[in-house]
Amino acid sequence: MTIPSQSNPARRLALLTLVVVAAACAGASSSRATRARETGRVETTIPPTILTTLPRPVPTTGRPAAATTPPPTTAAAVVPGAAPVETPGVFAIGDSVMLGAAPQLRAKGFGVDAAESRQWGTGTAILRMLAAGGRLPRVVVVHLGTNGPFAPAQFDEMMRLLAGHRVVLLNAHEPRRWQQQVNDTLRAGVTRWPGSVLLDWDAAGNAHPEWFWSDRIHLRPAGAQAYADLVAGAVVPA
Repeated sequence: MTIPSQSNPARRLALLTLVVVAAACAGASSSRATRARETGRVETTIPPTILTTLPRPVPTTGRPAAATTPPPTTAAAVVPGAAPVETPGVFAIGDSVMLGAAPQLRAKGFGVDAAESRQWGTGTAILRMLAAGGRLPRVVVVHLGTNGPFAPAQFDEMMRLLAGHRVVLLNAHEPRRWQQQVNDTLRAGVTRWPGSVLLDWDAAGNAHPEWFWSDRIHLRPAGAQAYADLVAGAVVPA
């Protein structure tokens, strides 16, 4: 037996809904197409899910961003100067006795190069170096011989370096066996070199034993001041 087909109301409603939606979509597409023809643009519909994944544009201010790393600095080149080294009006060279009065001599404007245990030959080498560089002033004070004797030829060698300078020398005051030899060499030497002067530090020391420490060589503060005053008094007339 054949059962006649019957229409399903739900099915008919679903079909009707599809027709209406299709018509609406067609109308919307036709409207967009019309606007595109009128404006010359093509509109594109982007799904919301795609919009959320697109990178956001970075705002610009119209000028480049400031650099976060400073540029490297270039150090100024150091070029040795050609200007002559300034020297004071009087240069004094000596051993530990002069070293004890170095502050007092510098206070009077002297340039001082004094060191412990310095020998006559070392002093000559220093003066040769300074003379070669044109760094010796007009007046030079020499007090060497405390640490050992020197020959007359060594005295003349130094004086040849100092030719044209006024030279002030001090003799030795020390309880050692070579004191007399040193003082005799100095006394004879100044007679051969006009322009040189010998100060009798030995006689001054004998008259003032309170100027010295127990070794009778090195200077107490009062002796250091007396030493500087004696030397300055001999230099001033120059």
